Amino acid sequence: MSGQVWVPGSAGAPTPPSVTDFLKSIHAQIQAFAEHCQCERAVVEVLLHDGRRLRLRSISAEPGFGWVTLQPVPEDADRGPDVESDPDAPVEESLMLPLQSIVRIVMRRPDGEEPPRFGFVSPDDVDEGDDETAEAG
Repeated sequence: MSGQVWVPGSAGAPTPPSVTDFLKSIHAQIQAFAEHCQCERAVVEVLLHDGRRLRLRSISAEPGFGWVTLQPVPEDADRGPDVESDPDAPVEESLMLPLQSIVRIVMRRPDGEEPPRFGFVSPDDVDEGDDETAEAG
């Protein structure tokens, strides 16, 4: 055992993955989720150590050094659904915090979007005018 204090980034210390690489992976997971659920954009929420839940507009690796910047969606719902995807929408709050402050990231389908229909379709669900499909079901 060494008597020296370990300092991240010091000589001999293992190089951890960068926050930038980590967030690239997170963004890829969000995109994959949106494609899987066949929605235009996934809703992304984070839970912070202090108990706050934030619906995110964006997360970036800036300023770096283990810190990230979160831009939450404004809390007032009357702004409309495009506030998340509109780059010109006003930003009301940005938070810079250590990446370790994030306890959980939740991705879900936007409210009001119907999930795509898949799997077995009963004959009752088939349009009456489409007799070929009803007989094949």
